[in-house]
Amino acid sequence: MLLITGSPSGRRRYMDLMLCQIDHRYLRLLQEYARVLVQRNSLLQRLRGRPDPASLLEFWDEKLVAVGLEIMMTRKAMLRVLCSFAREAYSDLSGTGEELGIAYKPSLEPAGELPDIQIARAFEERLQQLQTKEIFQGMTLCGPHRDDLEILINGVEAQSFGSRGQQRSTALSLRLAELRYITNRTGEQPILLVDEGMAELDAHRSRLLLRTMESYPQVLATASNVDAFPLEFRQQSTLLHVETGSVEITQPERLRAG
Repeated sequence: MLLITGSPSGRRRYMDLMLCQIDHRYLRLLQEYARVLVQRNSLLQRLRGRPDPASLLEFWDEKLVAVGLEIMMTRKAMLRVLCSFAREAYSDLSGTGEELGIAYKPSLEPAGELPDIQIARAFEERLQQLQTKEIFQGMTLCGPHRDDLEILINGVEAQSFGSRGQQRSTALSLRLAELRYITNRTGEQPILLVDEGMAELDAHRSRLLLRTMESYPQVLATASNVDAFPLEFRQQSTLLHVETGSVEITQPERLRAG
């Protein structure tokens, strides 16, 4: 749920972890960007009151734009595919005519509307516009480290206006889309992890989620109350009971009685 209701940093982490699993080059880009960001921020903190700060920042601005642009382009390319997968998953999980939309929301206003080839120039211009403010605050205020995902249901922001059931279905849809994306890129099927997936879902959405889970070869699902899963579903599963730090394999009837 925090993927939907939490801060932008959680959604950036979602994108970055997914890409790092399948693209070692992207991991190196993140590492290089972090290095450039540290160096640029250090310089910004020393520039207050100095003459001609633009010339002193020029080298690190160029580095920030070059590496940052590659990160943004990689994220955008991934999201074009992921959005299609998530939309299909949401349709399966909601059973309604609602449409899920996902868009990259860069900190380069209005870079979301620009063609890719113009984003580098927009990045440079934004850094120039923010230069005085950045020197005053001693930090870089623009770039992929400030970007976000825009998640919409029927064109309305899910974070602020979606119901709890809609938000839960959206979070699950993004995880299912992530698995499908990784499978398509690597040829390997990851294990589907569903933590308290039935929580805050109505009976209809719960049934649709169970049907989706049954279509995956390996699923690890948790619930504080085992009755969240129908007996038939439990009978087809290996059941692990966790209590006070110990784990044991048990039977559906015993869990239900407990």
